[in-house]
Amino acid sequence: MTCEVAVMNNRGVAVAADSAVTLSAPGKVFNRAEKLFQFGTAPIAIMVYGNADMMGVPWETVIKTFTQQRGDQRFDHVDQYAQDLFRFIEQSYLLSQVTRQREQVQIIARACFCGIIVEICGKISERKGINQDPNPTILRTATKREIAAILSEVIDEIDWGNIEDENIRIQCDQLLTQSASYLHELEEELEQEFFGSRDYLPERVKERIKNVCRHMYARSVESTQSGVVVMGIGESELFPVLIHYLVTGIIIDGNLHVVKLDEAQCDQPGLGYVFPFAQGKIIDMFFHGIHPDLFDKIPEETKYNFAVEIRNYRQPLMEAVSALPLFELAQLAEALVNLTALSARVSTAEQIESVGGPIDVAVISKGDGFKWVKKS
Repeated sequence: MTCEVAVMNNRGVAVAADSAVTLSAPGKVFNRAEKLFQFGTAPIAIMVYGNADMMGVPWETVIKTFTQQRGDQRFDHVDQYAQDLFRFIEQSYLLSQVTRQREQVQIIARACFCGIIVEICGKISERKGINQDPNPTILRTATKREIAAILSEVIDEIDWGNIEDENIRIQCDQLLTQSASYLHELEEELEQEFFGSRDYLPERVKERIKNVCRHMYARSVESTQSGVVVMGIGESELFPVLIHYLVTGIIIDGNLHVVKLDEAQCDQPGLGYVFPFAQGKIIDMFFHGIHPDLFDKIPEETKYNFAVEIRNYRQPLMEAVSALPLFELAQLAEALVNLTALSARVSTAEQIESVGGPIDVAVISKGDGFKWVKKS
């Protein structure tokens, strides 16, 4: 995980990002990851969180290559910089070549399929007293009827819960449709590999395995997603703009799946915004006076009164944000990231300190463009 924050008023935008990166191995955290980038000499910043790779290529490499090749471009609006980045990713030879696309789909699908097979093998070994690691040989010690019965048990144990985030669910559905031909080819290969024959199991059983794998594939796509935040000031814009995207880390047939989650512009006097990304609950607590988890536990019949008090508490804070000079915005952004890091360090609920390390801080304004306040 990570913590990033953008603080914005009509003078400009300040952004801060920690440098912690958590590996899949428990307890492994490194504190030198780059998550905040400048686009050439333009008054534009790009910030990423979530999955650190795009098709197996680090976002750092993707964005720096993009900046090297397109850094002299100037656009009237911030969203044009974002679209140029996504177009670059789709057209990049390294990322868009068909073999690489197929590999990425197959890596995820194969992991899902093998997970089902391992579960089936484990149950067969347990029942037959076989002391071996899961392998295709174990499958062939069971009858088709036994495998069908065990498969039903495995299916019953799977978490079939729906994907809660609608944007993620829509992207997963689209990816499943677009990658159908890849998945069909892989399913046939794996069927031959594990069962030795495409006719070993009845079609009904094979379809159940495939449906489970497709479901697990759709859910695993969530882990490939990254948040991408593009912010700054376009050539024809006077005030800062921030746009937040959700990007799926798989390109299918040259198409990158991108969903715009949020957009804000400080184009009126008295406007101020604070946008936390990734881990934002501590920042929300600072500006609302109550932790979001605690607010969720308040009985529904009394939530309205609390909401009124929260608005009254928050209003003077946001008025102050709207009036802060640029350097003070930068200090606030850095302090909010530090506050989240401190919470992670002292909380007994946190198993690892997933926020921390040196903090990169930058400011963007119409007059001075992009400036690093602190760069690790």
